[in-house]
Formats: sequence, C-alpha cells, structure tokens
Amino acid sequence: MLSTGVANLSVSSNVDGLAGARQAAASAEVNNVNLGLNIILTPVLSLTTSKVTATSTVTGEPLASIGTATILSGVLTIDSQAPIAIPVNPTVNQVLVNSNGILVTLNEQIISGALGLTVNAIHIQLTNALGLGVNGNIILSQAQAALVSNVPEPSTALLVGLGLTLLGVRRRPRA
Repeated sequence: MLSTGVANLSVSSNVDGLAGARQAAASAEVNNVNLGLNIILTPVLSLTTSKVTATSTVTGEPLASIGTATILSGVLTIDSQAPIAIPVNPTVNQVLVNSNGILVTLNEQIISGALGLTVNAIHIQLTNALGLGVNGNIILSQAQAALVSNVPEPSTALLVGLGLTLLGVRRRPRA
C-alpha cells in the first residue's frame, strides 16, 4: 500500500527556436510517503519519508547534465529487520540495499542519448523478493529533462541525397 501527501511537479525550458544556449529542467517532489508491501502476513518492506525530491537539468552549448535527489527523514525496513536510515543527499546511483531479491538504488541517474537525463530519487527493484515470488519496480519521485535536436544526422542527409539523385537519374529522358 502506498499513501502520499501533496505531489509537486515542475518543468521549464528555454528552447524557442532562437539562437543561444538551451536548457531543459524538471523536478518532482512527493511529501509524506508511506509505502508498505506485505504478502499475506509476511512484511516484505516498508518505507517512510517526509519528502522525496528529484531534479534533472540538461543544458546545451556546452552540453551538460546534472541531477539530484533529496530524501528527508527516510527510513527503510526490509523483512522486519532493523530499520535503515536513508541518506538525505545520496551519491549518484547509490545502492542502499541489494539482498534477497530487493535492490534499492538512490539518486539513480540514467543518461538517454547525448541530450537527456532521468533521475529516480528512489528506485526499488523486486526480483522474487524474499523468495515469495514478488517482482516489479517502484519508483518514487522521477524527474526527466531532455533537449531534442531537429538537425538531421549525417547518415539521414546522405540517404535523402542519394534517393533524390537516383530519382533524378531515373527521370532523365533517354536518347
């Protein structure tokens, strides 16, 4: 079961077709998270936090990306074991737990192509968790920013040029 407070999302971009440096940014914030996963009477995991935030920013000219995750008052408990405190500002792709089919990654940053960045503040992957056959992914607070280029790739331009050349040769009148 998952319950949350208010979720705040924001996006911004200055991509307007005019010359100059470009930037795209996104942020996602979820307040008062309370996640509990039980199978029959067996507790698999529980997670509580007062606030989870992910931010992602991509800039062009020069090309750069930066992502952050902030987790306030976070606690994770797996299989009724001792609670694990979640760091406020985890490092990039910090693995908090990798045990018994449960992988918890904090501040997961995924680069897509040369111009995109996805940040998952908390990513829980379940693969036959605790041997109970529980599988799936839970992502808390995801921010994704990307810049899209409308300039054709050189190979695309080459294929279009070759096609037009062949079309011109085919339509040439024969003597």
